[in-house]
Amino acid sequence: MFFLFSDGARFVVVTWDIFFQVFINYGPLPNNRLLRLYGFVLSSNPNDSYDIVLSTHPTAPFWEQKQKLWISAGLDSTCTISLTLTDPLPKNVLRYLRIQRLDESDLSVIQVDATDGIINESNEVEVLQFLVDSFCGLLENFGTQLEMLEEQLAASVHPPGGNAWAAAHVSLGEQRVLRLARKRAEDLLAAAKSGRGRREDLSPLARCANCDKVSGPFMLCGRCKAVIYCTRTCQVAHYKEHKVVCRVISTASKNGSEMK
Repeated sequence: MFFLFSDGARFVVVTWDIFFQVFINYGPLPNNRLLRLYGFVLSSNPNDSYDIVLSTHPTAPFWEQKQKLWISAGLDSTCTISLTLTDPLPKNVLRYLRIQRLDESDLSVIQVDATDGIINESNEVEVLQFLVDSFCGLLENFGTQLEMLEEQLAASVHPPGGNAWAAAHVSLGEQRVLRLARKRAEDLLAAAKSGRGRREDLSPLARCANCDKVSGPFMLCGRCKAVIYCTRTCQVAHYKEHKVVCRVISTASKNGSEMK
């Protein structure tokens, strides 16, 4: 028995005996793409994501000046950005919206590097409030909310492997990502309004996931290794909120996207 595959530069023929196990790696794909492209999903897929499209019409005020800033920042007037479980609110989302909401006075002095951080308080509050409202609207549009989906899947309401079961897993993953994104935007918004915004505008791994302390020493979550805590007390206090995402991320080494 033989199998023909390409490594991108050549075709290779591999032979194996009967009863050999063959594994196909589909790559780190979220359930929404796995279902659309290959017709299956993974339970607790650590690669779940939600794609958002940010777009500004050319007739918008100061579009040409903003377009130059977007291009300099590696973006464009229309961008598709993936929100993920490990990075639910990427920097590029904030950079895009900060540029989009620049007024005439800001545009006269702004440098592209400045959009990587807070430009001014009013701009940041406007951007973050827009994100919170948008994420709330997206979550409300799901027909079945996350808690109900979890109950249905736990009770085997949908036959495993069926279309409804697969769709439920896709929806579950997307809602988890969007809830994390909303929480991150809400936290940043509260910080911006309280004047702590510049301290808060840090990588998620640069501060305690529970109390937002930014000076170490820190301890890494031993299971998912995606968040840090300043004390054991903070880790315990944050567990109820973190446990679902922790479980999903930590299954990456076990599940990934590799199927027999």
